[in-house]
Amino acid sequence: MLTVLKNLHRQYGDMVSFRLAHLQYYSLNHPEFAKHVLVSNKDNYLKDGRSSQQIRLLAGQSLLTDNGDSWYHKRRQLQNTFRVDTVKKFKDVVESESNLLLEEWRNDNTPVDIHSAMMHLTYQVIGKSLLSEDLTHTTDQVAKSMEVSLLHLYRRIFGVALPLMIPTSGNQRFKHERKKLHHIVDNILQRRLTIKNHDTNDLLDKMIAAQQSETLFDSVWLRDEVVTLLLAGHETTANALTWVWYLLAQHPDVEQKVYDEITEHFNGPVDDIEKLSNLTYTLQVFYEAIRLYPPIWAIERSARDVDEIAGYKIKKNSTLFISIYTLHRHPDFWESPDKFNPERFDSKRDASTAYMPFGLGHRMCLGKNFAIQEAMIVLVYLLQRCRLRLVNKESVEPEPGITLRVRNKLMMNIEWRE
Repeated sequence: MLTVLKNLHRQYGDMVSFRLAHLQYYSLNHPEFAKHVLVSNKDNYLKDGRSSQQIRLLAGQSLLTDNGDSWYHKRRQLQNTFRVDTVKKFKDVVESESNLLLEEWRNDNTPVDIHSAMMHLTYQVIGKSLLSEDLTHTTDQVAKSMEVSLLHLYRRIFGVALPLMIPTSGNQRFKHERKKLHHIVDNILQRRLTIKNHDTNDLLDKMIAAQQSETLFDSVWLRDEVVTLLLAGHETTANALTWVWYLLAQHPDVEQKVYDEITEHFNGPVDDIEKLSNLTYTLQVFYEAIRLYPPIWAIERSARDVDEIAGYKIKKNSTLFISIYTLHRHPDFWESPDKFNPERFDSKRDASTAYMPFGLGHRMCLGKNFAIQEAMIVLVYLLQRCRLRLVNKESVEPEPGITLRVRNKLMMNIEWRE
């Protein structure tokens, strides 16, 4: 799909119209086009396209897939938890999980699948920081259920989507894994609801309070939001960190600069989270990694009514596909766009909607601050102690699905720093 999109826009320009069966699609590859859809005329474009319809099979009518007044109400209920000052309290959880990962690596000094390791780490961080749950015993099952489910949904988005009641092998596997995932979440909710006088004051508490106080929210909504949290809260950050490790291993000079900056400001744990703001080059590396490999590599919207974008007529009920992956590599906005160059994000670079790894406008990722802080703490903690080196020198290919993962495993050797 990434190759298809690159070729489409290389050959036909920044607005490409095409049909799939009876469906009208537009692929957009220009920041002004994206701004029109996501900001200037946002009310005409719903998150109700084919991808949202399929993701609802897993995440229900949650914040991720809802629209209109219902979405605004849910957003208001949850957004305070992810403000910068609230994110600060999660640092101890990120550090403890990073330390556990290092201990595991020391006890088994064999090559590691870094993507799997990052998935497990970020899953535990979500569990302990936002749900106050140790999810160690469910990590492998959730990883499997998410992988099977997301692959099936992606195939349904770009292929034949038979009703789930039709017992195809894919449908059967999806329903089986979804049931396991729902069972895990239901157990989390049941434990919380039966604990008296607990003092967690976490995101789950806020969600339960909202569900109990308003008729708009029911128990199914609560479960769907937790499923969404597990999906959006750990999958995307794990992917971003995986691509950072891959790029650092390919560019040891950049890795050394990051290490030097980190050790200048930290000696072990992140004693003061405010000091993360000193890691300007490390943050540039993170930004550049998610420019090249944005975890959410495309945004889809459906047009409620006819519209016009830069002289192009947009049909009612058509689907617009904002191609973040190709936009982040657009030669008109990025010099040497395929090159890994963290310095392009120095302070002299103007903000531009040609860069939107967290989306744009009112539906920008709610967990943006959480994800950045988490990634920075992980990098500080791990890079002080070890280097990660690729086992195989072959290029790693991105695998577009619901998110942008690495294709196959990414095996890395651990070199401990003395």
